[in-house]
Amino acid sequence: MKKILVVGDFIKGSGLTNYLLNIYSSLPKDEFLISCVSYSGQHNIDTVLEEKKWEKFEVTPITQDIIKHFKDWNNFFKLHGNDFDEIHFNYSAPWNFIAILLAKLKSKAKIIVQSHNNYYSKQPKGLQKKVLAVLNVTGRTVIGRCSDIRLAVSEDSAQWMFGKRNVQILKNGINLKDFEYQPGPREELRKSIGINKGKKIIGFVGTLEKRKNPYFAIECLKKLNKEYILLMFGQGVLKKDLEKKIMDEGLEHRIKLMGVVDNLNEWYSVFDLFLFPSLTEGFGFALLEAQANGLKCFSSTSIPKEAKITNDVTSLNLSEINKWIDEIEKTSINDRERRSKQNCRIIEKKGFSIENTSKQFKRILLGDLS
Repeated sequence: MKKILVVGDFIKGSGLTNYLLNIYSSLPKDEFLISCVSYSGQHNIDTVLEEKKWEKFEVTPITQDIIKHFKDWNNFFKLHGNDFDEIHFNYSAPWNFIAILLAKLKSKAKIIVQSHNNYYSKQPKGLQKKVLAVLNVTGRTVIGRCSDIRLAVSEDSAQWMFGKRNVQILKNGINLKDFEYQPGPREELRKSIGINKGKKIIGFVGTLEKRKNPYFAIECLKKLNKEYILLMFGQGVLKKDLEKKIMDEGLEHRIKLMGVVDNLNEWYSVFDLFLFPSLTEGFGFALLEAQANGLKCFSSTSIPKEAKITNDVTSLNLSEINKWIDEIEKTSINDRERRSKQNCRIIEKKGFSIENTSKQFKRILLGDLS
């Protein structure tokens, strides 16, 4: 049995966490024993991990205390350095290389590093940006020398983390059946939040932080007529600021912050349109889910081309908000069920089902690919 250590954020509602849960849950339980390290400092996914019988360890977030972060990892490898066959690091930027270096020095495990973004998760400025740029160069060298296998969710995220080194693209597969359009939940859930049939619902799914650009979604809603409602799913540091903005501008009847829900796949069927205005994305998990549901999607031009799998994605410049409004207003929302089935076939054919991703990932873990 292979013993795998998975390093990630492990936060409820996080795209990275959903990705890791999907691919590792689909692996044969009699072939792989999974443990994990969380670097987020949060515990809202612990029950799920306990149900899966995944042992969980924690380290101090590097952005909170870099010295404590180093000490936590150093102590971890002193105790557990030889416990695992493979360690799978999931990061968003190459400056975050301390744990990878320690794993190489203090562990005999095969080291897998996977990139999940194409730029910084939080936008740095001034001196901080210059320091991080230097650390990124160092990090790419360290990661290149310390990693046995390098993975990325898109070509953009590969270039960002690894530069020109050899990288395998591991597609962001989803369970397509879960995200097919469902007319039943559509009517029930609309009724549950008091939205009548005449309203058009715009969906936004993502962590409430700057790089997901939730303020842009609100600005779009303000410019649209009152038949449009915006439902925003996700948690994050901007939640209180967004609540205040919505109240201050008198939009509380047109914008609802829905938080993190367990049945998000059903809520896609409630949406009529989908906004994805991110400033940066390694891939764009939610955009893939929306396409599977047959939604007409509007994304920023910073989204990697790999995520625009069907013809239902329109990419627009964030500096031209009026074009977003024009495109939204002229969009037809008919024929949803047929479009969802058609899109799911296209997505599966292009290799973005969870079954395809799991097969590829299992081969990587077993050493069939390197």
